[in-house]
Amino acid sequence: MIVNCLTSFPPDNFEKNAYTSRFMNGLLYFFQDKDFGKGVQEIAYIAKSGDSVFLFSFGPGTTYSSRYKRIGCGFIMDYDTIQSLERESLLAYTGGQLIAQTRKFSEKRIKDFDLDGYTESLSEYIKEAKAIILNGGSPDEGKSLNEDIRENLAKRWYKL
Repeated sequence: MIVNCLTSFPPDNFEKNAYTSRFMNGLLYFFQDKDFGKGVQEIAYIAKSGDSVFLFSFGPGTTYSSRYKRIGCGFIMDYDTIQSLERESLLAYTGGQLIAQTRKFSEKRIKDFDLDGYTESLSEYIKEAKAIILNGGSPDEGKSLNEDIRENLAKRWYKL
């Protein structure tokens, strides 16, 4: 399964954006060998934060493509909250937002997808990644992708 998350904060929050991005970078490696049913093969989160001008063209929400077995989940994290949080509390907030958005996948009524199992694994990742980051590491450090995922991603980039 392919799972990734892109965070996008305004330039005045560059350090926090880099910090939360590092937190999310390990999702791809953590989920690459996991399977939660044939109904979903990929999940892409896009988390944004900023003032109304920064968010002007962003449409939050969750989409599902039964053809490609993909979930796209765009959501907004509260700008003032992001501004006020540091390190551990920022990671906890970000992880909590991911879990809250993931629970909304149930509204799509996807057949052959173990949402509870996926959510439980996501919680496990958040806990592990938070500990790694707080100890100065990175959740993707020293990891490599499976050949099939590498090929899948390479084909997409090739088409661009």
